[in-house]
Amino acid sequence: MEGPLNPDNNPLFSNPANIPKDYWQRLKYDFYKIIFLGYETEVFRSERLIKIPSFPYRLNFQIYLIILKYLSVIDEREIYLTNNWVLAKDLEGGLHFFDKSHPLNVREIFERYGNIDDIKKACQIFSGVPIFLGDFAYDFFVFPEVKIRYIFYEGDEDFSPQITVNFQKGLDGYFNLDVIWAMVNVITKGLIEKK
Repeated sequence: MEGPLNPDNNPLFSNPANIPKDYWQRLKYDFYKIIFLGYETEVFRSERLIKIPSFPYRLNFQIYLIILKYLSVIDEREIYLTNNWVLAKDLEGGLHFFDKSHPLNVREIFERYGNIDDIKKACQIFSGVPIFLGDFAYDFFVFPEVKIRYIFYEGDEDFSPQITVNFQKGLDGYFNLDVIWAMVNVITKGLIEKK
């Protein structure tokens, strides 16, 4: 995503060091080891540092935001989500948030690749699990309990290619919409910038 809405291009949000201190102070423990998008992740509260050694691109503000919010949630309660799926507009406040101010710019994935096989290979970067929806689809495990689903439609001479993003119903009960938006941004960035 280009332009002012891209947090990576905004000096206030591009640097993980700019994460508000209270995100760190909410954590109960000094060290965490979790799986984020299929990658082993270590979080060090006292150093205010997150390490994901084999992650496909440089850690940024959005990655820190997602992980720190997740840890603050699981410190307090378990996350229970089912395989009931909704669109962004169906999340609480989602119609205005995603449609008006924070669009899901996933169409860039089709613009980046010349053929479908390359997109499917790119989906493996985050251990995408193929499912039988649309022309093809993948579930991405942001965390073991949290999935985001990308459904791909190849299009034809009458319709341009499209991607629908689905979320587990109730996700907005655990994460703010800006964190959910960041999850999609991180996945999309990984698919577009695949090594």
